[in-house]
Amino acid sequence: MWLLVAGLLSALSLASPANCPSGWTSWGTDCYRLFTRKVFYHDAMVSCANAVSATSTLVSIHSADEQAFLQTFASGHEYAWIGFNDLAQEGQFRWTDASVVNYTNWAPHQPDNLNDSDCVFLLPNGQWDDGECEHKPFHTTPAKVFVCKTAAT
Repeated sequence: MWLLVAGLLSALSLASPANCPSGWTSWGTDCYRLFTRKVFYHDAMVSCANAVSATSTLVSIHSADEQAFLQTFASGHEYAWIGFNDLAQEGQFRWTDASVVNYTNWAPHQPDNLNDSDCVFLLPNGQWDDGECEHKPFHTTPAKVFVCKTAAT
């Protein structure tokens, strides 16, 4: 009997919505926030780190389901920064939260490192492209909205 009750309580806790800070959206065991102020990549990283706690970062994406959620979550915005980059070593993409790279969703012919592109953003169709992290003279890199992620409490 005790095992049955413990199992039911465990199942209920998994089904409970995540407890997210005000202004954040729950999905799975994490909380997400879309910031519509357009900035360049490094400013987006700093903004995420200062958004709620030291554990909030630019979003990392680990499944097709999470990708689909984020595509809908960021819809209506042309491009959105995510926490994937190869700033440390060209061609070796890593998440800013240091989580394992177990999912990617590159657009065809990406990443292409055009104009030394090191930072990754979502396209409107949900696929990923690498772009310049900062504005460079004579380049047309636009600032972008960005999505932050933090663990639910």
